[in-house]
Amino acid sequence: MEKRDSGVKMYMKRMQSEGFPTVASMILLSPLYRYVLINQTRGLSKSSNAYNSISSYIINVPSREGYLGYWRGTASSLAYFFLSSLISFRTYLYIRGRIFSNTDPSGNELLIKEQISNMITFTISELIAYPLERARTLVSCDLSLKGELRNYSGAYDCIQKSMNRTGIKSWYYGFTMYLGTYTSFLIMASSLWNLVKENKPELAFGIPIVVKSLLYPLEVLRRRRQIGDGIEYKEDFKAMHRQIMNIFKTEGIRGFYRGFLAAGVHSSLTFGIFMYFSEKKVQE
Repeated sequence: MEKRDSGVKMYMKRMQSEGFPTVASMILLSPLYRYVLINQTRGLSKSSNAYNSISSYIINVPSREGYLGYWRGTASSLAYFFLSSLISFRTYLYIRGRIFSNTDPSGNELLIKEQISNMITFTISELIAYPLERARTLVSCDLSLKGELRNYSGAYDCIQKSMNRTGIKSWYYGFTMYLGTYTSFLIMASSLWNLVKENKPELAFGIPIVVKSLLYPLEVLRRRRQIGDGIEYKEDFKAMHRQIMNIFKTEGIRGFYRGFLAAGVHSSLTFGIFMYFSEKKVQE
């Protein structure tokens, strides 16, 4: 009982220090994040052409969808965040305790064990929370006009309809690519860190930016795989090479970088908001 209470206290403390800034940034920047998602999947829907630039997005959303259209998918994002955070926190404590038990790792051994802990934790938490992550994409990319019946009223409606149409497997469209991208990020980031930590540690802040830039095309492919709901987007994206060739043919190389600049701005603003709240907490 004491261990459980201790774990709950640690989780609440973590949510106070990290959760509030994250939730605040998710709500404040949700309109921008939705624009990123719409751009990443733009080649799949003619409706998205109405938002082919940030200015057209800002101008057209109120008239087409209403002002709340900017925040479509926000509730799904928050549900995904809280569920995955809770599961990953509890899982990480258990996995890390098992992996590091009776050992005092240091150097490369510590880094490897830390990565193993992160990877196992991520896999378990995403197996449970990923349907909400996919629902976020589908709800955000629902471009139904105001007054029209929306394809999805929310995350639960999206998950339920997906289940009825194509079964549980549809909840996990893009999941293996998600794991692959995350694993690639860990490997590439740790490799770059090993290169700069001795001589150029000040360059470490740029590692996530560089790695995410290199992996961005995979993120675009994953989002398009998620969108395959069999209704508005009827094309079969199961074959990866067909999807890649289709993007090259219809959109060119820039199709792999749809929303790239907006995603960079979103990441920078998210980091800024997080640092702002962190500094305020330190001052208190």
